[in-house]
Amino acid sequence: MSALRTRWSQDKYFLQMLNLVLETEQLESPAALREWFRTAPKVENYVGGEDFDLRCVDISGRSFGNISLAYCVLDGAQASDCDFQHTDFQRSTAQNCNFSNSKFNVAQMSPLYARGSNFNSCHFNSCFAQGVAPRHHTNADGVPTKGTFSDFRNCTFVNVTAVNTGFYRCDFRNADMANASFDSCDFSESDLRGAKFGNTTLTKCDMRGAMVEDTPEWRNALELNGNLNVDRIVWARDES
Repeated sequence: MSALRTRWSQDKYFLQMLNLVLETEQLESPAALREWFRTAPKVENYVGGEDFDLRCVDISGRSFGNISLAYCVLDGAQASDCDFQHTDFQRSTAQNCNFSNSKFNVAQMSPLYARGSNFNSCHFNSCFAQGVAPRHHTNADGVPTKGTFSDFRNCTFVNVTAVNTGFYRCDFRNADMANASFDSCDFSESDLRGAKFGNTTLTKCDMRGAMVEDTPEWRNALELNGNLNVDRIVWARDES
């Protein structure tokens, strides 16, 4: 992992590559951009294909406008204290990253594979993080399609604030949502089993078809604050 980190500060090729990612207008034409991307280093992504290799990059403390980090592998990246404005993360793999204290405004993250990442104290406003198909979606041959849900398993969302954000068809199993606030967010068909829930507020959130632990804490929280479709939650009970 050390070599993956140091290449961004010591290798001139990777420094130039990162500069082009963040300032793609430097490439004179779409054809030049396509050719550059074709020859850029790739690595296996979450669903088994290959995407642009941005593993362990450090972009902490930066502000980003309408740039694309879509179809990238960002595993292990440091992206804390960032300001992402209309940034595109579509179909990117971002496992075990640090996004703490960052702001996401109208970010496209549908889907995002971010298992084990740190989103503590982040702010989400009008973002799109939903999955792209039902969990058990299959192709024409009946083979299950991997990556239909956005993956937030084992992530930390402590002290997060999210407003008008789509978390439809996301996998939040065993995520830590303590002290988080979700207002007018869509959790339809999401899997929240095992999510740590303490002092968490959900207000006017759509819970249609969400899978939630059947505990007094969850029931009390979801039956307050005008949450929608609470009667259509799939309550998961401990069978042990």
